[in-house]
Amino acid sequence: MKERIIFNVILLLSCLFTPWWFVALVMVIGMIIFEAYVEGIFGAVFTDILLGGSNWSIFFGINFLLSIGAILFYIFAFYLRRRLFFVSDKGRF
Repeated sequence: MKERIIFNVILLLSCLFTPWWFVALVMVIGMIIFEAYVEGIFGAVFTDILLGGSNWSIFFGINFLLSIGAILFYIFAFYLRRRLFFVSDKGRF
């Protein structure tokens, strides 16, 4: 539980002070390590709101693209976690 809280603080600080790709990396790592890591989706929405979607004009002007990607990866990570050998049943290494 303590590891998850520390990771959430890292995610929040990365949402505030780092570019979107670092937030996406932290979110992906969190979704693989922790079971039901919906905080990653909230972090992606928060980052999309802060950035205002200005960086996504090359993707046909789709707003909240990081959030859509976070939701899709959350679904993918649910199945990926079952296949990884280094993730235990309790949701940690």
